[in-house]
Amino acid sequence: MTTSPTRFFATPSFACAEPDPTTYTGGDPEVAWKILYAGRNVARHWERERGGTGALRKKKERQGDIDKDDSERQQLAHSAQNFALRTVICALVEHVRASDPQIDSRLEAAADARLARLENVSNTDREFTESARNYLSLLTAPPE
Repeated sequence: MTTSPTRFFATPSFACAEPDPTTYTGGDPEVAWKILYAGRNVARHWERERGGTGALRKKKERQGDIDKDDSERQQLAHSAQNFALRTVICALVEHVRASDPQIDSRLEAAADARLARLENVSNTDREFTESARNYLSLLTAPPE
């Protein structure tokens, strides 16, 4: 008998994460992580009991942990890059706003004009334009 991953995580050990019992979604991720870390400790204990060398490896030597750390570093670098770009763009827009008070509406008009130039407008095109408007609003918002 095979068990799907979502069904496995709704088993009694993960029930304390309170997922929806019919869809197996909506559980508390923090509780699930604690259970997973506890399970890893149990697995290490059982490896040591069997004399396995896997238990002797440090956390950072396990490939899954190394991959997770690399992914987290990439996400952190990406977030830092987004913060720096947003900070610079907001400062530049604020500087431009002093001489061009209509900069916000002109930038929004550019997003609308892009959509208007398209022949067969799809839902993806509309979503792109809405997302672009949201980012423009974020980047052109006056400082608080």
